[in-house]
Amino acid sequence: LTQNHAIKMALYMEKEDHGVMLDAVLGDIRSGDDANRWSYDEVRNTLTGMVEDDPERRMDGCFLLVDDGQHRLAACEMLDGENRARWSWSVTVTENLPVAQRIIIFGQQDRRKRLDPRLRLAQAHRVDRFQTRAEKVAYLAALELSRDPRSPLHNKIFFGQKARGRLPRDKHNLMSLFQYIKQAVGKTSALHGYSIEEQVRIIVNLFVAAAAVWPAFWTRDGHPLARPLGIDALLVLLSRQPRFSGMIGRDHGLENMQRVLGLGKRFQWITRKDPATVNPGTLSLRLDDHLWRSEIGSRPDPDDSEDASEASQAAPEEELSPASSPVP
Repeated sequence: LTQNHAIKMALYMEKEDHGVMLDAVLGDIRSGDDANRWSYDEVRNTLTGMVEDDPERRMDGCFLLVDDGQHRLAACEMLDGENRARWSWSVTVTENLPVAQRIIIFGQQDRRKRLDPRLRLAQAHRVDRFQTRAEKVAYLAALELSRDPRSPLHNKIFFGQKARGRLPRDKHNLMSLFQYIKQAVGKTSALHGYSIEEQVRIIVNLFVAAAAVWPAFWTRDGHPLARPLGIDALLVLLSRQPRFSGMIGRDHGLENMQRVLGLGKRFQWITRKDPATVNPGTLSLRLDDHLWRSEIGSRPDPDDSEDASEASQAAPEEELSPASSPVP
């Protein structure tokens, strides 16, 4: 029994209001002696037995050996009476079954088909019950990126369940994008502090602006922007790179986003110096440096401005000097 897992389950049971768990508790019933045996009432569909209250004699009465569901029962013991009374679940039992057979039955759980993660997310979206705030932002952003015709990922994100473990051609893996966006809106992100709606809009603006700056790269075979590498690099740039954050400031609107990314219109996404294993962090760092250098290079030199100002002030004095004045 893992105590932390039982505590998490108790907290979950305390805040949830539906009071039902799908999976049954699994175990084996035993009777200590012939005088105290389990009995099944077919009319009421109940199983009853005399339980020994004395802990030292507990196995003299009827008892249940729990094979699956121990954390649920431990969580119930942590709840107060009112919360405990709200919960119920089925119990599947065998009687006097050898340990070897019980282990085989318990192991059958691994044979069950797991819920496709895309289906789980779609269901969470349907009832608005995501596990975390970051999950909600990531899924909503992926939906908007797929729906928005200006987005480079328009109709290119696969939301269905995979057939034979393969993605359809020319589709991006929802789960990969979902994980990238989750990381991009974490507690240490530059986007921390914005509302869910604002974070979604900022992410969409990032990709719409990137599509306008580098329109041909999103469908070019092997190009980083046509692969998860470039997509994740843009998200790292948005959420982690300080120079980009400084250039954007608090204005994450589409126009300003396109202005800043436009400084990297000639950015070399692939260079000969790049190792074969270049990662999104390294790529985003190079892009961040390129944008910053382009921004600095596009600003007027303060020294030049001062010289020009001094020259403009000196010109009128020169015109009015006696040496240059016309002789009457």
